[in-house]
Amino acid sequence: MALPIADLLTWLTAESVPGLLANWMPPTPDQAVVASFSPGAPPTMDGATETNLLHIRCRDATDAAAETEAIAIHTLIAQQKGSLAMGGTHVISIEPYSGGPTFLMRDTSNRTTYMATYLVTTPTGAT
Repeated sequence: MALPIADLLTWLTAESVPGLLANWMPPTPDQAVVASFSPGAPPTMDGATETNLLHIRCRDATDAAAETEAIAIHTLIAQQKGSLAMGGTHVISIEPYSGGPTFLMRDTSNRTTYMATYLVTTPTGAT
């Protein structure tokens, strides 16, 4: 079963990640962390497991603050070894998909956003 975004947010909140939102980056506040699964991409199912691409975007008023937050979340996720529980979902693994966080954009309010992508593997059809 794919990891519900609510379970991911519950886990990140328990790990003291501030400003968490799901799916959409609102115009305010300046500091925000948004988690969303790759749009339009169905999960890859392989027998007993399925995988999904997870994007985490970190926005803040300065480049340094956005990058620091993105690296802290990346470090938290990258050090997860083996399976873990996120909310009510059993996660077999969550690992960086393409390196660490990278600069994504600077918006019209001159705020910076960094993004990183992770591969989330869960059991097929079970929690």
